[in-house]
Parts: sequence; C-alpha cells; structure tokens
Amino acid sequence: MTVFDWHADEISRATPITKSYRNTQNVRRFFQSECGDDFKFDRPFMTWLKDGAQKTMGDAADEWHRRNAATRHA
Repeated sequence: MTVFDWHADEISRATPITKSYRNTQNVRRFFQSECGDDFKFDRPFMTWLKDGAQKTMGDAADEWHRRNAATRHA
C-alpha cells in the first residue's frame, strides 16, 4: 500500500484523511479552494481532523464551513 503524500499528491473531496495526514501547503490550497480565502487552521479543527474517525477531505471542508458559520452566528 502506498502512503498518501500530503505534500505532492492531488487532493480531492474524496481523499480519505489517513494516519499520515499533515497540514501542508497542498492541504491549505485544497481548503482555500473549497472554503475560500477566509480559511485558516485552528486547534479545535486540527484536533477534529486528526481524531482517528474515518472521514474525507470533503467531510473536513464541510465541517470547517459548519464551524465557521457557527462562529459568525454566535
């Protein structure tokens, strides 16, 4: 099995978040394309990304939108 290269491999909404996940510039570009220029990593979101639950990068983008909408309406 080949380990996903978070620095260089193409990331799509279907890309599974694996144990080898890293917050790379490639990942940041994906999130900026999915979430907009306001995207930023914060500790709670990074903890959620790495919690071991099965999820995809699309799930992560949707979760970021959910969290961001919640803070705007708080």
